[in-house]
Amino acid sequence: MVEPIGSEACHSDITSVSVSTSASHVAWTEREGRLTIKPLAGEEAAIVELGGKANCSAYLDPGVFIVGMDEGGLRAFDVAGTELWTSAAPGGVERMAASTSGDLIAIIDGTGILRAFNMQGRTLGEFSAGELIGVAVNSKGSAIACYDDEGQLGVLDRVCSPSFTRPVDSAHGERIITTAYAPNGVLLVSRETMDIPLGDSEQHEVEWWNPLGQKTHRVGLPA
Repeated sequence: MVEPIGSEACHSDITSVSVSTSASHVAWTEREGRLTIKPLAGEEAAIVELGGKANCSAYLDPGVFIVGMDEGGLRAFDVAGTELWTSAAPGGVERMAASTSGDLIAIIDGTGILRAFNMQGRTLGEFSAGELIGVAVNSKGSAIACYDDEGQLGVLDRVCSPSFTRPVDSAHGERIITTAYAPNGVLLVSRETMDIPLGDSEQHEVEWWNPLGQKTHRVGLPA
């Protein structure tokens, strides 16, 4: 059993949690619209009343927590809870990913458009294709992976220009479960095929894609 190093009372359900790179601060948002930024060294927490529900949060170096609002857009706070900037997002922020040290925030807004920002809140670009439901960014802030509800996955650069598209490898369609970037820049894709697997293929697989758009490895997972 892992023993907790501390605990905090919350007023409503937690909707997101993010931790600073150095693990000096943890931040969480609550359904009723509260942001708490807690120093893990024991100092008093900073509490911000957001005035609405936050769907997601992330941390960027040096010392910035980003909050994606359900109605509104992005809001940035320092570790003391001081608001640094805001940036509008039509229909609110549905999904968000950020590079801890690469000056990049990518969101999917309520209209299904992917938008990229730097850590000062300036818009870098936007991208639209299908019904986007997932997003990931690499640690350097140079690549964005996004996918839709029909298994289409594309990789963009930081200004949302397409770099490559992963082809759907199934006659009856695929579903992307999740994606993540490894520290070396390799994109990991967990996918499920809608076909009956034949030969050495598996219904559930994790794929490795390098920055050049080449699939270099795959591993089957138990159904």
